[in-house]
Formats: sequence, C-alpha cells, structure tokens
Amino acid sequence: MAGRESRSSVCVKMCPQQRARHEAYSELSKEAQSWMAAARQRVCAHLNTQKSRQVCKLTAAAERQNQLTAQLKAAEARNRVRQLRQHYQNLKAGDYLKIIVHFIMCKHLKVPSVIPYLCFPGQYQYDGCNIVR
Repeated sequence: MAGRESRSSVCVKMCPQQRARHEAYSELSKEAQSWMAAARQRVCAHLNTQKSRQVCKLTAAAERQNQLTAQLKAAEARNRVRQLRQHYQNLKAGDYLKIIVHFIMCKHLKVPSVIPYLCFPGQYQYDGCNIVR
C-alpha cells in the first residue's frame, strides 16, 4: 500500500489530464480487479451457453433432416414395391387373357362366360376348365 499511497500523492499534484493518463496505465485496485474478473466470468459463461444452444439447434436440425431423408427413402421403397406388384399383376392378367383368347379361338370357351372375368379380373379365376368366382 505504501507504493500506492505515494502514487496517489503524486497524482494529487498533477493536473486532471495528466492524472487521467497516469491512472490509465497504473495497476487497478483489488476491488476493480475482482469486478473485472466477475464480468469476464459472466461473459465466458454466456458464450458457453450460447455455443451449447447452437450445438443443440444444429443437432435438432440434423435429426430433422435425417428423419425427412428416412421418410423419403421409405416412400421410394414403397413405390418400388407397388410398381413391381403392379407389373407382376399386369403380366399375370396378360397371361390369363392370352389363355382365354386361345380357348375362345379353339371353341373351348364361349364369350358370354368370359365377360365377367374380363370386366372384373381380380374377382374371377380360371380353374382349368371354367372361370369361377
């Protein structure tokens, strides 16, 4: 404290502008240092919380993006399965139609008995001799 008191006595003799310049470069008091340290800690804590919030937001956004990607892939897979099933059913219906046309041409089937099958292909099936429901 003796050094500090001697500095203050020197400062008292200076004009206000010189005193301000001198005190700007002098060591701060313990109280001012503790205030600055507390302020620095608050700023660091605030920055850390902001960084953690930002990471959480990025994580939530990335999770949402992953969820949307998964939903899109699932929809594409369902669409592929639906297209394959439709293709198979079309091939199967075409084969049945070829068989029916062949039997009609060979006079094994009469046209009126085939009409329900042609109108409602999923409800009727061919059992070898007749078209049954």
